[in-house]
Amino acid sequence: MVIVCSAEAAVERLTAGALGPLLPLAALDAALADETRPRRCRTLPARFMLLFCVLLNLYADEALPHVLRRVAGYWGLGDGPGATAGALCQARYRLGARPVVALFRQLCRPLATPATPGAFLFGRRLLALDGSHLDLPDTPANERAFGRRPTPRGRSAWPQALVVLLVACGTRAVCDAGVWPGLTDERRAGRRLLRSAGPGTLVLWDWGFQNVAMVEAARARGADFLSRLPATVRPVPIHALSDGTLLVRLRPADHPRRYRGAHVVVRLIRSTLDDPQRPGHRLEHRLVTSLLDPATAPARELVAAYHRHWEVESALDELKAHQRPARPLRSRSRSASSKRSTASSSRTISCVRPWRRRPKVAPRRSASASSAPCA
Repeated sequence: MVIVCSAEAAVERLTAGALGPLLPLAALDAALADETRPRRCRTLPARFMLLFCVLLNLYADEALPHVLRRVAGYWGLGDGPGATAGALCQARYRLGARPVVALFRQLCRPLATPATPGAFLFGRRLLALDGSHLDLPDTPANERAFGRRPTPRGRSAWPQALVVLLVACGTRAVCDAGVWPGLTDERRAGRRLLRSAGPGTLVLWDWGFQNVAMVEAARARGADFLSRLPATVRPVPIHALSDGTLLVRLRPADHPRRYRGAHVVVRLIRSTLDDPQRPGHRLEHRLVTSLLDPATAPARELVAAYHRHWEVESALDELKAHQRPARPLRSRSRSASSKRSTASSSRTISCVRPWRRRPKVAPRRSASASSAPCA
């Protein structure tokens, strides 16, 4: 193949056009700044491959040379940098995962403003936390690194990676993400992502993440939380509040700490759905939150706001079902699989972010909006 446009010129042309505001050249250079390996003059330099690793997720079901030709043709780069599939694979492995993670840390951040519908509640930015598993190619390297999850009939057919996302409500922009072996405890992974929460944020998570350690980690960061309480947890009542909700104590499952009297004080909100046409009619749902004052955080608004947690499910659905083919990731090693998972989360930079800047329609509210707290 004849090289019509060098890789460096292609990067400059791509970042000078529509990709400039989303993937600026300075961000690519900053992500590669910590690389200590000597840089050689290559046909596929690190800066081009870093950009390519994000863009290839737009065509996740096509071979690497086909993706290169599509991108080059769309952006008017002729045939683009000449490269075979083997050369592109070697360049991806040579790049490693760290530059992709560094680029993700720079660019993936909340996009909403206080005027964005459904993005703030009581002056706090709403963040939703959840996780899912991605299938990986069945190779010895991936099995050693990520493992296989147990099933009722044996082990899973594919090695699997646990991907946990922290998503901004109202825009579904990914603010933080992590990739771990498939058998990793979701709660432990979720606590790691609370590094991106802080004062002025309200983090929503489901009952699968709820425990005292998560509450303590959120409060240590200065963040508030709203979570569903598992049915097996028995909170200890302290006293009732003016709106019928309760102040309660939650005790850790760790027996030594429990014996020493360790606990956290939270507000318990019990609610039921009052629509007989909907599933779950008259079933009680229990929420706990660090927002203890009924005057500044009404229970009805908290019950309705908890439904926005499912925006992270929509983000995971985009990642798993709509933006990639229904088969395992193509990467066959631990480094490449981690890089591919992170780049998949980063694809919101290139293909979703532009239209999320000015959302015009508020997220749909659930039937929980019409439910009432009960004592």
